[in-house]
Amino acid sequence: MCILKGFGFFFGLGVIYNLFRGDFSNAFWGLVIAATLFFTGGLLGREDSCAEKFEQWLLHHKAALFDGEILVFSGQSIALETKVTRYFVVFSFLIFSAKEKTRYLVRGETKTRLAGFLCSVLTLVFGWWALPEGPISTLWALGKNARGGETVQVAVLLNTLAKTQSKADSA
Repeated sequence: MCILKGFGFFFGLGVIYNLFRGDFSNAFWGLVIAATLFFTGGLLGREDSCAEKFEQWLLHHKAALFDGEILVFSGQSIALETKVTRYFVVFSFLIFSAKEKTRYLVRGETKTRLAGFLCSVLTLVFGWWALPEGPISTLWALGKNARGGETVQVAVLLNTLAKTQSKADSA
């Protein structure tokens, strides 16, 4: 996520400024925040990429899945009845707030509860810091994550993706 990396860059500039001023305590904490923002931005960018790959894979194998075949994606069995889940993370800063989703996680085959817990922790730490949207989005994401995220069957996801693709093709 590019915005998180941008905020990380600005915190990095603050680190340099504080080092020149001799304020090593603020420089240290600025470095911690900058590193966290860069790491999290890279991680969420990777999550978006994985979600897109899964969606493209589903569309490519749509016929086989609708024929009842059970296929394997990244070592996980996928059929029309398979349920996949996405969790939410909120990042806020001053007046900016962003909701991000994780990749698709296969229910029962991956550690979905751990992913939901980690997303909730990140949201608790980074989600509150924008008014008025930050607290509202944070509570929304924590509620969604506590209820198991956003779960959908592959068949429903495929139909949604196919409709989106056909609209894009006709435009």
